[in-house]
Amino acid sequence: MINRLGSAYLIVFAFFVIPDARAASKALLTPTDILQLEHAQDPQISPDGKQIAYVRISPDLMKDDYQSHIWLVDADGQNHRPLLSGAVMSNTPRWSPDGKRLAYVAIKDHGPQIYIRWIDKDVEARVTTLDAMPSNLSWSPNGSMVAFTMIKASPLKPLGVLPTPPNG
Repeated sequence: MINRLGSAYLIVFAFFVIPDARAASKALLTPTDILQLEHAQDPQISPDGKQIAYVRISPDLMKDDYQSHIWLVDADGQNHRPLLSGAVMSNTPRWSPDGKRLAYVAIKDHGPQIYIRWIDKDVEARVTTLDAMPSNLSWSPNGSMVAFTMIKASPLKPLGVLPTPPNG
């Protein structure tokens, strides 16, 4: 059985080709290097164009999984920093229309919840009490509400008695 990181290793490794003997003498990626590759996704530019929030995906070799964390960077590439400190997983950053707040999903003690962070004050507030993972965050045009989608499991209901097949 191939685990998630092993699959990524096989896919990434398949794209590397040694074009000639000179390239073989240079340092190549090792399997350990490949398992430590990080990537960025879901970039969100602030309304004033001065900052970018994005999700940074990192492998967690001990859990054989990936971790996601929101990072902020100024548009000129300076002041690169994580939005949250510690091992809190976070994703889906969305700027408010005025650019002063960032809505996001973070997985903390209460499970996955939607948080709002006031960027200039570096203060956050949890705004939901959900029992499933929210996704597709979107601010209202005036910035007073955040919409989201969520798959909610419903209790299974018995199907009842199945009909008998017709004679014939």
